[in-house]
Amino acid sequence: MKIINNIIIFLTLFFSTVFGNGGSPPPLPFVNGTAEGQLIMPPLFLSESDTNKVTLLARLSYFNTSSIDGNIKVDGTQTIYTENNNLNWNIPQISFNFGVDLKPWRNVSVFTEFRIAQLNNKVALSGFNFGLGMFASIEENYNVRLDVGLNYESMNFDSFWQVNDSTLQNSSIDDEYVNPFISLTFNTSFKEWIINPFVQVSYSSQTLFSKTVSATIGATKDLNSDIEIFIITPGITYRINKIMLIIIGGAAHFIPTGIENLSNESTLSAFAQINFLL
Repeated sequence: MKIINNIIIFLTLFFSTVFGNGGSPPPLPFVNGTAEGQLIMPPLFLSESDTNKVTLLARLSYFNTSSIDGNIKVDGTQTIYTENNNLNWNIPQISFNFGVDLKPWRNVSVFTEFRIAQLNNKVALSGFNFGLGMFASIEENYNVRLDVGLNYESMNFDSFWQVNDSTLQNSSIDDEYVNPFISLTFNTSFKEWIINPFVQVSYSSQTLFSKTVSATIGATKDLNSDIEIFIITPGITYRINKIMLIIIGGAAHFIPTGIENLSNESTLSAFAQINFLL
């Protein structure tokens, strides 16, 4: 009987020592963060009646605000909410895009576009996208185009996490993220018209930050914050000559999920773009 009691005591002490802590402690609660990165905007390639095989574009965009404030929830850990918003997202007000659209098939194209903006106090490549475009004419000179692709975007996220009631831990993440997008564009292409209208509606997800922390013995846990963006982009086109098309428009960016208590219901931008039809 004494031997059995000793075995029970030994096993109790052993399992208490090895598993008593339940592995690593849970991730620290998120307090607030400051993001710096571009607000994603899908490319704008219009479907024209021309038989050109290559389209080159250059676009200059201006945003009406330099920051977006609100509350975010971090998946994977607790989020501490206070009277103040826990997110300040600094976005470049001016960006320059350039891209190419290739048509290897009659109604399908492949494209890529690069973005340059001021990030971390320096002008640099902030991201790019690539994908497939599918287009058709509903009627003569009434065109529709569907684009699907992936965005590659740089984002810096400086955050604070609560250690205890009086101590915060600072963490800075400078990383690149890949997110999907889809857009649908309607436009007219009457050569006898001075200007032709267009409208594009698009959806994209965007990652503000993502990091992996230790969760339990031999395991990890992902902490991240993602948002969804809907964009409506109307505008007009003016044909200078056979190979040059001027595009002027504006966009309203809406963030329906991912950020609450937004400082603005939408973020507005205006742009001028030139397409070379080769």
